[in-house]
Formats: sequence, C-alpha cells, structure tokens
Amino acid sequence: MFAPIRKWSYCVAAAALLPFATLSAQTFNFDFTTSGPIVFTGPNTLTITHNTITPNPPNGNPFNVTSAVAFQTNGDFVPPNIIPVSATFTWFTASGSNIFGTFMGFVTTRPDGSGINFANQPFALIGGTGIYTNLRGGGLTSGSAEIQASTSIIRYVGSAQIVPEPSTVLLMCVGLGALAIPASRRRGMRATIS
Repeated sequence: MFAPIRKWSYCVAAAALLPFATLSAQTFNFDFTTSGPIVFTGPNTLTITHNTITPNPPNGNPFNVTSAVAFQTNGDFVPPNIIPVSATFTWFTASGSNIFGTFMGFVTTRPDGSGINFANQPFALIGGTGIYTNLRGGGLTSGSAEIQASTSIIRYVGSAQIVPEPSTVLLMCVGLGALAIPASRRRGMRATIS
C-alpha cells in the first residue's frame, strides 16, 4: 500500500515545484462576429448588447460565446467628429465561464447622424472566470465594427492562450494517485490468489 502512495506523492511534489511558465498552454485561434442593438446610456457612453454570434471559418467560435456586452466611453457622440474611445467587453459562454477584455481606438460619427464607424481597434483579453481565469491575449485586432441604425457589428479576430495553474496540475496528480491505489491493491490481490 505504501509503494503507490510514494509514487503519486512524487508526482504531487513535482507539480508543486513546476514553474508557472513551464506548464503547457493551450492556444485558441478565433474569428467570430457579434451583432445586436446599442443603447446610449449617457452623453459619453453607449452600451452594445450583442445576442447574435456568427462564427467565421476556419477558426470560428472555439469559446462557444453565446452573447457579448461592451461599454464604450470617452466620446461625445455628436457628428461629424472623430472620437477616441475606450471600451470594456464581456463574452458570455455556454459553459458559464466568461471572458473579459478591453479595446480602444477611434470612431467616426457620420455627418448625417445615421451611425458610427469603427475600424481595426486593437483589443486585449485580460482574463475571465472559471476555466478562462488564466486566459491571455494581447496585440490582437477586432477586425472591423460598424454601428448603423442602432445596430452594431463587431468582428473579433485573434488568438489567446490558457495557461493551467500549478494547482490544476496538482489536482490532476492527486486524482491519478487516488486511481492508482485501488489498482495497486487489485494487483496485490491477484498475486496473492495465484
């Protein structure tokens, strides 16, 4: 009984000593479009609520995003201005683990007041909840976005990495060790019977 405990305890000790950077990261390439209505929630703020998700091949929507909300600020949205804006956004996923990020750039209000144009705003993923807590992506581009007749379309294109925490590896080793103990006992019982 003590031999298998020793074996998996080595695994636990090794996982605890692993540097964060050496843990294998999983990379996701994504390219999807979100669209939906906008609401002006203040003189310098608009809220973009997107409930329509359109995956663009070949990378599509690997996070299974189901909806998105963005808050644009820092702009006096009066035509015909070029406005510097910053925004925060949240992607809501089917798994319930959400993703947060920021993007910033410029928008142009149309002279006739019919809408607002964005183009190629760089954005960064800054993390999330649940399985996306350690998700990171920088230097990405949101492709292009357009707001027209109170409807906006944003194309999110880029890649991101999820780096597992050392505690995740530790839990995996503990689980494998727990499976090894009964397996070792069965082998011992077979040896005794024969």
